Amino acid sequence: MSKYDLLNKISIGYKTNENSDNLYTMYDINKRNNIVSNEIDDIIEHPYIKLLDSTIEPTCNKLNILLYRLNTYNEQNFLEFYLINGKFISLTYDSDKHIEDIHNALLNINGVKKMKGYTKHNNENISVVQCRNNNTYSNWVTIWDILINNHYFGEKISEYVIDFFLVNSNIANLYRNEIILYKPLISYCNIDNKYHNYIKKTNSIQYCQNKQHSIIQLHDYEENDNVRNICFVEDCDKLDYNSNENYLLERKEGNNILMFKNDNAIISHIK
Repeated sequence: MSKYDLLNKISIGYKTNENSDNLYTMYDINKRNNIVSNEIDDIIEHPYIKLLDSTIEPTCNKLNILLYRLNTYNEQNFLEFYLINGKFISLTYDSDKHIEDIHNALLNINGVKKMKGYTKHNNENISVVQCRNNNTYSNWVTIWDILINNHYFGEKISEYVIDFFLVNSNIANLYRNEIILYKPLISYCNIDNKYHNYIKKTNSIQYCQNKQHSIIQLHDYEENDNVRNICFVEDCDKLDYNSNENYLLERKEGNNILMFKNDNAIISHIK
């Protein structure tokens, strides 16, 4: 099975029999039968967390940190993962103080962190940590960046990270009413430097492209592209732009071209 087939398999809204009750901790996003105080708990599930181990086993002296967050844009919910230079944050494993070491390794990243559990890959331990109250975009990637693009702004993602997500692709699955939510595609473009402050403030490129029309045109990464765009569209071969859809997707000479009528389904940010 190719990585494209795998991503399609896990991203489109198929029915599933997985039950997400009794997730690992009370901090998980979890559909519950009882009354809850957080509205999002009623509609979003993240079953992968319940599979994590609650303790760590010393398999080698290296510990990787998989930091993730739930992001929401225009009622679209999706997961992002934090990488530095295309790799997980890692540290030397010390069983006596690894919790403290993880805390120190994440100090410079904004937000509240919560340990969720442990897993392992290729005999290396991985600590899974949730991040909340973080609204930055630098170094946060989606599973599309990892499994389809294999890069972030042209910087290659490590083979270890790619292989981990191939094996553990369901980590990116969020469910609503037992249906997997769509995962965003990632496209790029190049914008003049004079618009950078505007994009930083609005996360929009609606009025920043040089062509004198309102259509937003995006593409697969090209050298010197300086804006990354998170796009909430369903991957398909082609859409008729005269339809009611907000966007058109075309494939030209191996490049995916996305054209949007507005920015309602796009988050844009500067490199």
